[in-house]
Amino acid sequence: QQHEIMKRAIKKQDFNVKEFTVDGIRVLFKPSDKEIISASLYIKGGTENYSKEQEGIENLTMNRLAECGSEKYPKDTFNSLIDSYGTTITVNSGLDMSSVDMNCIKSHWDASWNIFADLILHPSFDETTFRNKRDEAIAAIHQTESDPDGHLNEMVMSQVFKNTRYAKIVQGTEATLNGLTFHDITKYYNSLIEKGKLFVVIIGNLSEEEVKARIAMLKGIHNGGTPLHQADEKPSYDSSTIYKEDRKLATNYIEGIMDAPAPGTTEHTAMKIAMNILRDRLFVEIRTKRNLSYAPSAFLASLKIPYCAVYVTTTDPDQAVQVITDEIKKIRKDGFSEKELQDKKEKYLTGYYMNLETNSALNGTLGKNENLGSWKEALNVLEQVNNLTLQELNNVFGKYTRAIHWVYLGDTSAVDDKVFLQSLD
Repeated sequence: QQHEIMKRAIKKQDFNVKEFTVDGIRVLFKPSDKEIISASLYIKGGTENYSKEQEGIENLTMNRLAECGSEKYPKDTFNSLIDSYGTTITVNSGLDMSSVDMNCIKSHWDASWNIFADLILHPSFDETTFRNKRDEAIAAIHQTESDPDGHLNEMVMSQVFKNTRYAKIVQGTEATLNGLTFHDITKYYNSLIEKGKLFVVIIGNLSEEEVKARIAMLKGIHNGGTPLHQADEKPSYDSSTIYKEDRKLATNYIEGIMDAPAPGTTEHTAMKIAMNILRDRLFVEIRTKRNLSYAPSAFLASLKIPYCAVYVTTTDPDQAVQVITDEIKKIRKDGFSEKELQDKKEKYLTGYYMNLETNSALNGTLGKNENLGSWKEALNVLEQVNNLTLQELNNVFGKYTRAIHWVYLGDTSAVDDKVFLQSLD
């Protein structure tokens, strides 16, 4: 019965999502009975859009946009108005895309959209704001370096993904940020806001005509624009490796990176289920039974260059990694159980659809899937999960867990490389 309810809900979403183009701008619009309207401008590319020497430029550009105001609505007026409307306008930037996101109540939709559109078309960039945001970004980099989890993630990207575009640090480095000028940021923003690089997602209690009229206000966005289309070359997963950095910490931080199927495929959904089950097993084996770590984890990163990861913080790295390795070996040999699969199907689908209850969350899901390939992939999850068999689950796990690239931050004298580099067969 639960699956039938979900099936009807997802079909309704499928019929209601409308696709159209206004003045060359691609739009996804989903009518909703809710009074909160969610609107986002997504910019494709992420790390595709800039060189290694300019890493951090998109993140800095977007962060400056969030606070600069516009020609019609200067910074103080901008902030005063959106506060009085209860409207939020935020920005995000990442490995694969960036976005400008707005949430407002319907009664303030017209006024909020006017501000949103003017911000995108005519941002009021100035050197003082630029310098302030650059100083903040550099301070954030120093904080990340001192935060073990943040530094561990940068180590993963720079070492495991060193031959891919993900080796570019989204936040940049102190050197690359100091090398950027006010002119660089302004020029870069103009190169981002091009019709070929962006699309808009709007969800709310509006008519299609209302949406089209508002999108027409963005006609000042110029034509052209494509990401650099750098090759999405995966790391090699032929054999396990370990990269270590010695640091005196209270505990040791460890992440292991494995291969993963492409987003939008049945294998990708199956591997998500598999990693969720592995996470549960690691929690039992590492925390509950052995008390080796407070929060071991396993997950699949749904990116254009996807990967699976296991993560643990522990004072006994060799034992914790041995437990992780043994569990992966056990699954590769014996597979998951039918009960694990059925239980995880129910939990996964329930969580998936509960996460889509707000217009903002649904906007994010549609936007992410559209950037990865097609928004319609978000609607295929129900069928893919329901049809997933135990044999398919075991096959996909075995296929993508051939080797692990380990990244280690902590006391390197506590590490026996042989434990990390052992075969998974």
